[in-house]
Amino acid sequence: MKIWIRGLKNSRQKKILESFCAKVCLRVPALRKNGELSFIFLSNGEMRKVNKRFLDHDYTTDVISFGYDAPPESKGTYPFGDIYISRDFAAREALAGKYPAVQEMALYALHGTLHLIGYDDRRPADKKKMFAEQKRLFKLAAPDLAPPDHRS
Repeated sequence: MKIWIRGLKNSRQKKILESFCAKVCLRVPALRKNGELSFIFLSNGEMRKVNKRFLDHDYTTDVISFGYDAPPESKGTYPFGDIYISRDFAAREALAGKYPAVQEMALYALHGTLHLIGYDDRRPADKKKMFAEQKRLFKLAAPDLAPPDHRS
């Protein structure tokens, strides 16, 4: 899996997130194939524009995932997608919870990735399943990186 991280100026955060995403991909069968995931970090203002343009929601949000068609030679087996993450949203949540913003960014990266492989969080039962998977993957891939509410 090829992982792209864009929009982060902090090289330490970028390295942590690249490592975390790579570890997650190794632990999820659907992500072990050749493919490409782009994590694009934006300000709240930029995120609001993406949300309005593509989803017709005129507000900012934490994370938005867009899957896109894999090339024909992949026979549809490669996960491809863009995951937009609000740096500002993550910083605000982390400040309120008194933990580093990179932990919240990792949560959003994981959450967006799970959406791309079919997880949903609209219904309570689906949300419970998705959040359990997030906790499981944090525990396997990087337990110290999990925000406090995602530690077992």
